[in-house]
Amino acid sequence: RGSKLLGFPTANMDVRWDSVSDAGKLAAEEQEVLDFAKDCEPGIYYGWAQVATGFKDRGIYKTAMSVGWNPTFPDVKAKTIEPWILHDY
Repeated sequence: RGSKLLGFPTANMDVRWDSVSDAGKLAAEEQEVLDFAKDCEPGIYYGWAQVATGFKDRGIYKTAMSVGWNPTFPDVKAKTIEPWILHDY
């Protein structure tokens, strides 16, 4: 839904807030995303990203990333991580 309303595609990272108390049950990648979401200050960040699975193109590209509470969609109550990889796949 976000891509159509915002005008650009973002990848909504799966933050496993439901597993905060059961952290030992998470895969290493899931734990890293959860820890980052817990520790990172809300804001807009710039960096580099790579899509590791699902695409033949595994290049590393410039990325803008929103971390925080999403004012565009009030039904989203948890802190989100939404990277926008600046590349046409």
